[in-house]
Amino acid sequence: MLEVDDILPIVEAAKIMDFLAIQEGDLLLTPVGLQFIAGGIDQRKQIVRTQILSNIRLVQQISRMLQAKRNQRISEELILDILEAHFSPQEAMRQLKTAIDWGRYAELYSYDEPGGEIFLESEDKVE
Repeated sequence: MLEVDDILPIVEAAKIMDFLAIQEGDLLLTPVGLQFIAGGIDQRKQIVRTQILSNIRLVQQISRMLQAKRNQRISEELILDILEAHFSPQEAMRQLKTAIDWGRYAELYSYDEPGGEIFLESEDKVE
C-alpha cells in the first residue's frame, strides 16, 4: 500500500547496494539480494555492511575518517559541511541521516544524537 514516491527511494537504494537490477521495467533480485532475503539478521547485517562499504561513497568516507581519528569520533557537522559544498542543506542532512542509519544497521559505527557525533564502539565491529 505504498505510494510511488515511497517506493522509488527504496528501489534506488536496493539498486545502489546491488540487491536488485532493473531490466525492461522489471525488478529482478540479484544473487546478493536473494542472500539478503534468505539470511538471518546477522547475515543480513553482514551483507549490508559489505554492500555499503563497496558501493556507498559517503559511508566509505565516514568509515575511513573514523578509523583515522585517534578518538574514533567525528562530528556530524563535519560531514554536513562537506556535503553542503555539493548539496542543499536539506539534501545534505537527508544523505547524512541515511548514511548514519545504514551504518548503524550494519554495525559499522554508532551515533550519539544528543552530542551530534558518529563514533566507533570497538575495532572488532569494523571489517
